[in-house]
Formats: sequence, C-alpha cells, structure tokens
Amino acid sequence: MPLAFSIYYTEEERKLLEEICTEKEVPFSAIEQLIEEESEFHGMGKRKGLFPAIRRIVEEATEKRLKRT
Repeated sequence: MPLAFSIYYTEEERKLLEEICTEKEVPFSAIEQLIEEESEFHGMGKRKGLFPAIRRIVEEATEKRLKRT
C-alpha cells in the first residue's frame, strides 16, 4: 500500500474504498496511485505536473482494463 494512503486513511476507510472500487469496476490500485500522486503535490503553490500524472495513471489503468477484456 502506498505510504500516503496509509497515513491519511484508516483501515476501515481503505476497505470501504476497495468495496466501492469493486462495485464500480475501478481498479483500486489506480485510486491508490492517484492518492499518492496528489499527496506529493499537496501544499505546493503551483501543482505543475499533477494533471499529467493523473492522466498517466488513468491511461495506464484503462489500458490494463482493456487488455483484460
């Protein structure tokens, strides 16, 4: 589990998010990566690079999902 996730969220919240991801067919690992990426930019005046990072994570998750189908 990424460090940021374990710092900001309880085990109960993690389980709830996993359930929601399963329900909505969203890869939990992608959500973990998004949280980790955002936490690295947290507190920065300009969060330059955040949206390209989000795009990369979403594209990777989408590609993995398409390969499975």
